[in-house]
Amino acid sequence: MRLAGLALLGALALVAAACGDPEPGQRRASAKPGQEATPLLPRPDPAPACAPGQRSRLGSRRLSFAALVARPTVALRRPGGRPLATLGLRNVNGHRTVLGVRAALLGQDCRPAWYQVQLPLWPNGTIGYVRAGDVAVYTVSTRIEVDLSRRTLTFYRRGHPRLRVSAGIGAPRAASHGCIRLRDDVLRRLFRFTPAGTPVVIHA
Repeated sequence: MRLAGLALLGALALVAAACGDPEPGQRRASAKPGQEATPLLPRPDPAPACAPGQRSRLGSRRLSFAALVARPTVALRRPGGRPLATLGLRNVNGHRTVLGVRAALLGQDCRPAWYQVQLPLWPNGTIGYVRAGDVAVYTVSTRIEVDLSRRTLTFYRRGHPRLRVSAGIGAPRAASHGCIRLRDDVLRRLFRFTPAGTPVVIHA
């Protein structure tokens, strides 16, 4: 009788082991009496949310993106392409190097691997790419627009105009040397309310 009891306990232990949780990523098998159990199948991997190398445009009229150079880096014409410029922590004026960000190129993990940025090079509007790990990206809610034909400068915050002033364009006699001249009090206000990385858009 005792041996029968031990055998019964052993059978119950085997049943309990068979009814444990399935391995991670597998479905539990179940069957009705007289039916075969459904085999355990791994769950399919979720489809990737992006394609490596996908270009994701950044910024709008209300919000822009800027990149602070966190360590010396080289800007390339394209990822893996020829160098365009060497960028240090500080620019020629002794201030921290900040670049306007146009887009992100995503890597295998769907995170930015490269940023497409505006470079402080001639001609104006030169575009290059920097490694995402070499910069710290942040958002900017301000923007400055200069209308050359109306000779005005408008300061925007979150897409709304906050300040519009007259601006001198070029040299004092308007023979343009690429300068935009403002009164000293206006300049002081702009410096106070405009963070580094604020885009400046100039149009006719």
